[in-house]
Amino acid sequence: MVLFVRFRIGLEFASYAVLSCFLIVAAFIDLNTMEIPDSVTIPGTMAGLMFSGFLGTAPKALLGAALGLGLLSVISFIGKRAYKREVMGDGDAMLLMMIGAGLGFAGAITSIFLSFFIGGAMAVVLLVLRVRKFGEEIPFGPMIALGAGLYIFYGDAVIMWYLRLLGFL
Repeated sequence: MVLFVRFRIGLEFASYAVLSCFLIVAAFIDLNTMEIPDSVTIPGTMAGLMFSGFLGTAPKALLGAALGLGLLSVISFIGKRAYKREVMGDGDAMLLMMIGAGLGFAGAITSIFLSFFIGGAMAVVLLVLRVRKFGEEIPFGPMIALGAGLYIFYGDAVIMWYLRLLGFL
């Protein structure tokens, strides 16, 4: 409903609605199982690429998908080497690939940027409330999905805020 109010009926609305459905499914599966299955992210990626073809944004979508997968794969690899254990699953990288296919390069970068802030804040809250202990795993997929949702509605504002913060504007 919120997507409809913001974007009205059209290809952009349909693209965001489909992506949102995949994000919600991935987030809840990750919350319950600590895994994000390829059976969610691969069809979601294909849907994002299909919509990008209709919307004329295919190059941005392909770059976003590659960047999303590559960026989190590198972070996962470095984390595994540094901490001698898995710090991020392959499903998280596949999820960001799906987001990149649906939202393009800027969407993938902004979503992961936001997800690190959201994840950090959530970890602090869970530690303070003693819901989790230090070192316990927390599913990251919901934070990535929330970052993508925030990008859909506030992406331009977030990007402008960050560029101002860095002194580029």
